[in-house]
Amino acid sequence: MNEIIFLMGDDPEGGYVAQAIGQSILTQCNCHAQCKAQLQHNQKPISTLAPC
Repeated sequence: MNEIIFLMGDDPEGGYVAQAIGQSILTQCNCHAQCKAQLQHNQKPISTLAPC
């Protein structure tokens, strides 16, 4: 099993951004829970995720 490690931080435009180390994977979200859900369910658009 391969692991992908993400660094998460504040997005200058508001919310948060999570970027994979050594990979070209980036996601933006409104709260930590939304980022986690979005990364776990890769390819799911934000509109289908639970609100923050």
